[in-house]
Amino acid sequence: MDSTARNIEKRLTIHHIGGRNGTTGMKIPKQFLKETVLVMYDADQDSIEYTEERVESVYGKAIVLPYCMGGKNGKASFHINKDPFTSSNIPTNDEFKDYYYFSHSHDYVWGEGSECLEVRDLEVITLDTLMSKDGTNIPKPDLLTLDTQGSEYEILQGAEDLLSSNVLAVRCEIEFFPLYKDQKLFTDIFNLLSSHNFQFVEFTHLGKLSPFRGPVSIRGKSFTAFGDALFFKKPNEILLEMV
Repeated sequence: MDSTARNIEKRLTIHHIGGRNGTTGMKIPKQFLKETVLVMYDADQDSIEYTEERVESVYGKAIVLPYCMGGKNGKASFHINKDPFTSSNIPTNDEFKDYYYFSHSHDYVWGEGSECLEVRDLEVITLDTLMSKDGTNIPKPDLLTLDTQGSEYEILQGAEDLLSSNVLAVRCEIEFFPLYKDQKLFTDIFNLLSSHNFQFVEFTHLGKLSPFRGPVSIRGKSFTAFGDALFFKKPNEILLEMV
């Protein structure tokens, strides 16, 4: 093993799946950038070049990979939507197309913003498969973050070996309503991670949808529909692995 590989192994390694435009799922303090290896994945190859530029300007050097991650190896249809941040390899659920989404940065009808503009057929690979490939120089994740619009459960299924052996924390986008067809919800992700000895810590973000569109001055809080959840590996399990 060369000195570069040894130095990488000593650093905290974050894998972020769904890294469009350089979004990482968490803010890395500047003091820790030199001690962190950031590995990012984006299924939309058209956004890779900008993602690389964005990451280097904000976070410094990172590994950016053009992979569509999933629960099993094969093919999938990737839906590129009008709001590209809603793009997913799962089509949206028409049941919620008339709901209204508003936040500090978004203000639109969900069905209009998530309208599919293009479908691409992509190769899908699991995280376990990618990390076990001969000759791969990608360090395994200590922290795994996911923002893939409904396919998080399947990606976690495809990373079960890593969840049992390497990953210490997971920050995962979750939904309470099936905004994407037949997607798994928060309880499914909670149970899957619990089976790998992870504990739910907190919701780090919660977003809302409303069945009604009202004037800005009288809008209520609406329904909690999605968010991000943080999970830690149980401390006793980490200690057992170290013994």
